[in-house]
Amino acid sequence: MKTKLILLLMICVQVIIAQKVDSTDALYDEQQSEKLTTEDFFKKYELTGRSPIMARIIDGFELRSEPSCNSTKTGVIIPADSIAYVYKYFPAEKCWAIRYHDTWGFITDSKVFPISKRTVAINRYDKPPQLKTGIKPKYPKEARKKGVKGKVYIKVYIDESGKATKTIVLRGYKELNQAAIDAVKKAKYKAAIYKDKKVGVWVTLSINFK
Repeated sequence: MKTKLILLLMICVQVIIAQKVDSTDALYDEQQSEKLTTEDFFKKYELTGRSPIMARIIDGFELRSEPSCNSTKTGVIIPADSIAYVYKYFPAEKCWAIRYHDTWGFITDSKVFPISKRTVAINRYDKPPQLKTGIKPKYPKEARKKGVKGKVYIKVYIDESGKATKTIVLRGYKELNQAAIDAVKKAKYKAAIYKDKKVGVWVTLSINFK
């Protein structure tokens, strides 16, 4: 009787050990799979050796699986005002390869506002955008009465059609900011050129009220 009990106990212990080993192997395989996915992403899109650029997400956006705004959605949504890291710009597709937490994907360039000091890497153009018309702000009456004057510095996204579609006030005055934004958006521009193609880029403009 004792011998049977001992044998039964040994069998139970072996089953438990086998289950733990299987569980550990499964976890290891899952971790290896994640690692390979990241490595494959870097290899496929030639990201190896590239340093990331910190960026702010302007509007909420669902990541895409390929460097195209029309590719499959990944189901991962980056909320507006989030911070993420972009690695490579694809000018023909007008999007960035991006990492948000531990997720990789692609995001359209108009949603990304780079905040790194590495401006050379950020400004991917051969010819910068150019003004076709002057920027003519309307001086707000209340600001004029109060004697508010000075420059409003605005980061502007000029898309491939030459339109100012996104704006961020970097420094200014609450009484003048909106007038500066309106003036920048009404102006007409020539789009930036990168590798003989029109591309959207962020530029900094200053609007003087005096």
